[in-house]
This record gives sequence, C-alpha cells and structure tokens, in this order.
Amino acid sequence: MRADPGDEIAESWDDARPLLLLVLGVSILANGLVYVVIGRWLRPVERIVAAMDGIEQGDYRARLPAFDLPELANVASKFNHMGEVLEHSREQNRYLAQQTLAVQEAEWRALAHELHDELGQSISAIKAVAASIGESSRGPERESGAVAAAAATITDISNHLYSVVRGMMRRLRPVLLDELGLVRALEELVDGWNERHAEVFCRLTTHDRLDDLGDAVNISVYRIVQECLTNTTKHADASEVGVDLRRTEDGALRLAIDDDGQGFEPGAAPRGLGLLGMRERVEALQGKFELATGRGRGVHLMITIPIARGTG
Repeated sequence: MRADPGDEIAESWDDARPLLLLVLGVSILANGLVYVVIGRWLRPVERIVAAMDGIEQGDYRARLPAFDLPELANVASKFNHMGEVLEHSREQNRYLAQQTLAVQEAEWRALAHELHDELGQSISAIKAVAASIGESSRGPERESGAVAAAAATITDISNHLYSVVRGMMRRLRPVLLDELGLVRALEELVDGWNERHAEVFCRLTTHDRLDDLGDAVNISVYRIVQECLTNTTKHADASEVGVDLRRTEDGALRLAIDDDGQGFEPGAAPRGLGLLGMRERVEALQGKFELATGRGRGVHLMITIPIARGTG
C-alpha cells in the first residue's frame, strides 16, 4: 500500500474551504460595515471643508449644523462662534470705515466753505481795493504810474491766489456736487481732466435718474472716479478711459471704469494706486468691488452699490 499525498491535501482543502469562505465573508461584511459607519461619521467633514472655503472667500455668514458625532458637534459649535465673531468684526470695521470717511468729508466740506467764505472774500476785497487805488491815483505822472503798477501787481497776485483757492476748494469738496448733483459734478471733473490731459481722452456715460442716491453714495462715487483718473495719469500710460454709471435691474448702482493702459499684476498692485481706499469706500456702503487687470490688458474696475442700504 502506498500513501497518496494528493488525496490528503485535497481532503484538507475540502475541510478548510468552508472555514475560509466563512472568514472571507465575515471580512467583506466587516469591511463593508466599517466603510458605511466611518463614511457616515465622516460625511459632515465635506460640509466643514465647504464652510471653511466660504470663510476663506469672505462669506462670514457660513454656518454648520449640529452633528450627531460629539467631536464634530464640538467642531461645528466652535466654527459657528468663529463665524459670528468674524461677521461682527467685519460689520464693526465697515461702520468705522464709513464713519471715518464721513468725518473726513465733513472736515473737507467745512474747510472748503471756510476757504470760500473767508479767504475768497478777503481776496475779492484786496482786488477791489487794488482797483480803487489804481483808479484814484493822483499826483505827478511818474508817481501815479508807480501806484497804478503796484495796484496792477496786487490784482494779478490776487487773481492767482483766487485760482489756487478755487482749485483747493474743488479738491476738498466739489461745489457742484452739493448744488447740482453727482452727474453734473462728474461732468465738470471729466471735462476739466480732459482739458489738462490732451494725450488721454475720458468718456463719461450716465444712464437713468441718478439724483436720489444720497450724499454718502454721491461723494464716494465722485472720489472713486477722481482717484481712478489720477491713477490713469500717473501709472496707466493709456490713451482712453471709459466711465459708465447706471442703475442695474434690481435698482443697485453700478460704476464701471476701464482704460486701455499697461495694467499690472493683480497680486502686485503698485503702491499709491489708492485701491485700498476705494475698496473701503465701497465696502462701507456694503457694495461689491471687482478689479480685473494684467500686464498689457488695462484696468477694468466694476463697483456695485445697493442703493436701498447705501443711501445716506
């Protein structure tokens, strides 16, 4: 008799096969249960990541629901508290920025009025006295000529000073903005800028009724356009600038400013462009500030201000 190892091996496999199949089935079932349970527990992580992305993009109103897993529920509670603090801080910053700009504009307005009322009238009085001296000069011809020349010199200096004072008053507070409204003030600003910069042409386009925006919106739009024209002169090397002001379909105010200049890299804005100040003015009015530019692509600025909440 001879022993057959193959039979022994086959018999062992036959005995072990049910056990192996049972182990395989249990393993598959256990892995499936682990996958389902852990996946269910970790599913809120996607919502947490999405909410964190919202915070990164400036959406401080993003909130997380209460999760069943205690650890994630604690994370959600801390996250929601952080969002509330950030949102409150942003609202405080907006309020402070708006108050700062309002105080600044009030001081500029008071200074412009003082220049107009005090210095302007004083210069006018000096001119009147100089004219009176010139007309009433008597005596020898030589002496009379010297007095007349001195009076003419006083008049010339007074005219120069008055021109300087008027320029200062326009920069501090445009008179037309208070007297005739935003559109007329912008027209004067653009016309004066075109006269001083023959190499660049600015085209102003306005639409709809824009005489009910409120002082806060009026002065902010005026200052933004003024700053953009100054930037174009100093940095853009452009040949044309477009300023478009209109209401959107939902009643908001939209200001678009474009130039065909050299532009700049968005992440490396040159200092002195005043972009931070413009953004602060817009955010103080709860508006939206969008800037698109690049080397050789000009600068495209889009500002949207909700009139219902932004008027003042």
